[in-house]
Amino acid sequence: MANTLDTVITGTVSGPDNVNVRSGPGTLHRTMGYLEPGTEVSIFEVVTSDNLEWGRISGSGWVCMRYIEHGDVASQDTEITYNSASNASTESYTFSQETNVYSSPSEQGRIIGQAAAGEVGTITRREFIGNGSWAYLTCQSSGFQGWVHLTEEDEALNYFREYVDAYSQPEPDEVEKHLYFSSEYAREFFRDNYCPITGWYPSGIFRVNNNLWGIQFSDPASGRMVYSFVGRMDERLYVFQNVRQVPEALSENLDVAQYEEENAMYLSDEYMECYSVIKQLLPFANPTYVTVEDKGTKDYSTASPCPIEDVICGTDTWRVVPEPRSYGSPSCIITLAARDGSVATICDSSPVIAVSSAEGTQQWFQGYLTGEELVGMIYSWAKEIEWAPGE
Repeated sequence: MANTLDTVITGTVSGPDNVNVRSGPGTLHRTMGYLEPGTEVSIFEVVTSDNLEWGRISGSGWVCMRYIEHGDVASQDTEITYNSASNASTESYTFSQETNVYSSPSEQGRIIGQAAAGEVGTITRREFIGNGSWAYLTCQSSGFQGWVHLTEEDEALNYFREYVDAYSQPEPDEVEKHLYFSSEYAREFFRDNYCPITGWYPSGIFRVNNNLWGIQFSDPASGRMVYSFVGRMDERLYVFQNVRQVPEALSENLDVAQYEEENAMYLSDEYMECYSVIKQLLPFANPTYVTVEDKGTKDYSTASPCPIEDVICGTDTWRVVPEPRSYGSPSCIITLAARDGSVATICDSSPVIAVSSAEGTQQWFQGYLTGEELVGMIYSWAKEIEWAPGE
């Protein structure tokens, strides 16, 4: 329950340690800075959350009242030490409709005025509180200073979350119709893995241009941040896994390098192609049968057994290749059958793994190993489990 105070309460931070300043009333809101012991604070509003009282101080933060020794005295500004992630830049914002201006970043806060549709404001601070995006600004015409709820950005974030939820389902086909992908490999990787990154949480949202928003994700353990994007085209919203997927039509003011650096969600087409090949080869790690045709002209028996799963997953160089030319007569051929009826053939005269599907189609996959190296690595493993159909 919120209580906007008629008389501003001023107090002093108590205790031996710094007190966290949070972006909203409650421990679930992010820490945006701290107050040192002995700092005098002004409390403008008190809210009960998590069975604790929280006070809104000047600036934009909230502190737990159990750490504040207070009484009724005159108000004053409070000096907060902000974390480096806090937003201190300014930007222009045009109101698309009549919008309430609040005394705090909460719709339970006191309404101090209304900005008219078309009015321009100057944003000096942004906060991502709960599920909402808020900005502290000055309205240029009316002169109001306070917090506004950026509902358009919330719309983008909520839309993004709907896609995240859909991708956690086993059949996201309908959702996929609305997404852009740089390649079919990107679509496959996104479908299998993106939700978006386990353990990361949305920590901010920002506007790139009139039709594109960025969504920032943070890892609380490492402090790293990555970015996805939501754009509006043809009266619809589209989700982009990373900055490289944003089409040129939406790229105004978009600094690709800024959001691409060390982005865990950005994977090259080459990596995604390799990922697709690995998925197709892994069923042969638990084959229904294995045969080894060895002419005995080369000795592969001295190598330590290496499961084919380790060979498949041990490199990111796998590619789909055209049908190879003949490399001559092989000395050793290893054949593996998967449960879906497909068959993989590996021979020492060719660097490719040939896979024939149950329907009769063929594909060829190649990594960095030669045919002799491939056979040499898995020969002992294949001999240990060798058995043919009917045995």
